[in-house]
Amino acid sequence: MSGRYWLVMTIAGLAVGCSFDPGGSSPTPEEPAAEPDAGGPVVVPFVAVRGQVTEFGTSNAIAASLEIEVVGLPGSPEVLVDGSEFTINDVPRQSLLSIRVVAQGYRPTLSDAIVVGDADVDGLELSVVSDGYAESLAMEFGVEQSGNLLIAMAGDDAGAPLPGLPKAIFELQGAPTANGPFFLAADATPDVGLDATSDSGYVVFQNMPAGQVSLAAAPASAHTIVSSPVQLSAGEVAVRDAIVTPGELELPPNVSLSNDILNIFEARGCVDCHTRDGIGKDLGGLSLDGGTAHILSELTQDPSPRTGQPRVNTATPEASLVLTRPSAEYPADVHPYTTFNGYLDPDYLKILSWIYSGPADN
Repeated sequence: MSGRYWLVMTIAGLAVGCSFDPGGSSPTPEEPAAEPDAGGPVVVPFVAVRGQVTEFGTSNAIAASLEIEVVGLPGSPEVLVDGSEFTINDVPRQSLLSIRVVAQGYRPTLSDAIVVGDADVDGLELSVVSDGYAESLAMEFGVEQSGNLLIAMAGDDAGAPLPGLPKAIFELQGAPTANGPFFLAADATPDVGLDATSDSGYVVFQNMPAGQVSLAAAPASAHTIVSSPVQLSAGEVAVRDAIVTPGELELPPNVSLSNDILNIFEARGCVDCHTRDGIGKDLGGLSLDGGTAHILSELTQDPSPRTGQPRVNTATPEASLVLTRPSAEYPADVHPYTTFNGYLDPDYLKILSWIYSGPADN
């Protein structure tokens, strides 16, 4: 959807009554082999990410020469470009990345988070914003275009745009002097007369400073907005989605260590490194094998060798290392991969719910 990427999600409230306060493994591992040896360390296989770059507002494939930079992965994945199409090889499974696209006649544009599972990702469409389109926004909205630009599609959790969302519910945290929110018409053209989202769902903020900003729900708006924070250099554009729901975010109930959490660790690749002779056990000091009692102790009692604190923080669950290390942060921590997509990730929410409920061997 630079450097290690993000995802700390911003919400209006949490149904269990928390206030969001994100917290902070191991150095980048050696190049892993394609398959593990029986009885040896389990390694992370690679997949590919493929897609096309199109122009925002028209969806036409761009003809300009492309430069594509992968954001959020260690090392240097292989990037192949053929016209408007691209392939990124050597992407670790169960990881997150973003893509920065640079092309002549276009503003450098940063994509939203791209979630990678256990198989290749195909059919991505990444939008880039032309210089002319950026200038049209400034002219229509009556502002001098001198800073960064955020274009977000406000939609439901199925990805459908939501019309009729008023200005009052949107807040851009980290950029109090930014201009906006403004809205785009159904055909994605700027319309200064709109005071709520149109059928396109697009909301625009202009002249953000370089650095990190987050689109969030304004206090007392009675809505939750979940979107990945934006870390931009000067002159860049971010295009991303924002999930908007009424009320507070609800955490899944009745989460079990043995039935849910351990399955997450296995499915999301955590056990690949944090077991046996894996680098996560060696350098991160965390072992996720040996039974539920052992794993519970590893998470709640045994301190991290880097921080001296347990990996579960019951006072501020969002700050738990078991969540922050495999999520993206600014600045990046030492964990080599981004695994969890923050509040957009059902597994992240399950672990968070388990911690809020009082982590137990259940």
